[in-house]
Amino acid sequence: MTENKILEIKFLLLPFAIFIFVLTIFENLYVFLLVLAIFLVFYIYFTLKYKNIAFLSLLLFSASLSFGSYMYFLQSIYFQFEGYQKQFVSKKFSIDDTLTNHRYVWKDEFWNYFVLKNLAQNYEIWTKIKVYGMYYPIKLEYKNFQDFIQNKFLSKNIDWKNFQNIWNFDWTKYLVMKGMVWTVYSKKEYEIWKEKLPLYRQLRQDLVNRTNEVYSWYDDKYKALSLGLLIGDKSYLSKNLYDEFIHSGLVHIIVVSWWNIMFLIIFLSMILFFVPFYPRLFLISWWILFYSFMVGADSSVIRATIMGLLSLIALFFWKVTDVRRILALAFIIMLVYNPYFLVYDLWFILSFLAIVWILVFNKFALKIDKEEKILSKLKYFYNNYVLPTLWASLFTAPAILFWTKQVNLLAFVASVFVIPLVPLLMLNSFILLFFPLDFLLKLNIYMMDYVFFFSKVFSDIFAFFIQV
Repeated sequence: MTENKILEIKFLLLPFAIFIFVLTIFENLYVFLLVLAIFLVFYIYFTLKYKNIAFLSLLLFSASLSFGSYMYFLQSIYFQFEGYQKQFVSKKFSIDDTLTNHRYVWKDEFWNYFVLKNLAQNYEIWTKIKVYGMYYPIKLEYKNFQDFIQNKFLSKNIDWKNFQNIWNFDWTKYLVMKGMVWTVYSKKEYEIWKEKLPLYRQLRQDLVNRTNEVYSWYDDKYKALSLGLLIGDKSYLSKNLYDEFIHSGLVHIIVVSWWNIMFLIIFLSMILFFVPFYPRLFLISWWILFYSFMVGADSSVIRATIMGLLSLIALFFWKVTDVRRILALAFIIMLVYNPYFLVYDLWFILSFLAIVWILVFNKFALKIDKEEKILSKLKYFYNNYVLPTLWASLFTAPAILFWTKQVNLLAFVASVFVIPLVPLLMLNSFILLFFPLDFLLKLNIYMMDYVFFFSKVFSDIFAFFIQV
């Protein structure tokens, strides 16, 4: 084994992921040091065997990187915790996102996030409101970051009885992962007023308004699916329709992911063909960042944005794009940004699992002979749609089963029928925003009905669920 192979990024991933996992699950320094000691023994062995200190260097770097990112994340959370009092007389907020059961995610002018509960009315995303009510911290155990460090993270007494419950979903930590440490309870009225939004928010609102106009004569489900495909906005989906997408395994088409970023890169490359190469890459990169802010920084958006930007950087230096290396870098960057992604964000886990196993089993792809016209098209469909969908569905099923307690084993069949239509549906939905031609609109309605049909069929009739 050469030094170059030893220094490859894949040797950093395993200890880094394990250290992050230990920190977010056990939140105890001594457990972290125990795992570090175990890794140290193995790394010293490999270091002596190959006469190279690269293993030790990677171990210490991964340990310090995981510990530093985790501590920085917690400090930022508790800084927000210390910056507020329990009760506010008046506060300005904007609604950033909708949760289930009429719960909303709010953001104030200082970019602190809140969860609003017990709201009787429905408000649109990006609406500015004034709130009168009580604010309660989601976590009450510690009043400041120093108390947290002394009493919890450096605790000498580990409650081993709690270890058997570490796999249970923790709503508190899920909210902390989202940067939310406060819950709003109020029975009073909420005053709404018009206020100028930032450019990226205003553009999103304009897109929503334009979509409303395009589908004004049709059921809201068409508007909901169009917004889901373009910007991942699920706020207009009814609960029944959203449940159908989940149970049929098609919910991934209404989540912003690599599809959206690739569509944006291809579209911008086409309309900016006259711009010189390097300025064009800069403009495309800028629009990718702008788009990610517009749709919201969920884990799937962050991953797709990082991978897209890294691919463009590789092109800037005329380097061959290595998907595996870019995926590994995205994994590390995201966990440095938010360590809780690894344990409490299902979309983070599913997106990486799907791509990893698609890459691993890509060797089963069939060779295409261009002289065989019909057979080559069938092989192309198999290689690009059937095979990736099969492996992605198969190896994400355990994670879905673990998180949701049920999984539809026939979900990949629905994806095989629907996924080939998604690029055309996205393109047509985007064109309709600027050119709402009647034949394009009817074509979109027919394609959406096709998607709704398979979502309904595979969530009800051809649903084969395993439950735990």
